[in-house]
Amino acid sequence: MKKLFLKHHLGLGDSFVHNGLVRRLVEEYPDYMVYVPSKENNFKNVSFMYRDLPRVEVIKVMGDGDMENKIINGNYDIVISSF
Repeated sequence: MKKLFLKHHLGLGDSFVHNGLVRRLVEEYPDYMVYVPSKENNFKNVSFMYRDLPRVEVIKVMGDGDMENKIINGNYDIVISSF
């Protein structure tokens, strides 16, 4: 299965806003596992939000630098949602 990483600003509000996008990515890319980063303090909430989507995995990150390292080392296709 291919891997798709959603890169965003990591705030809890950003995670809420991206809920619809993540669900659409799961629909539009059936051959992909979708990876969503979350800071540790938001991990439980973000994981709960996607509990019904078996092809979504929430990944704990410490911050932007840690997220970049995971992207580089994970061989992901990337969707960037930021400004």
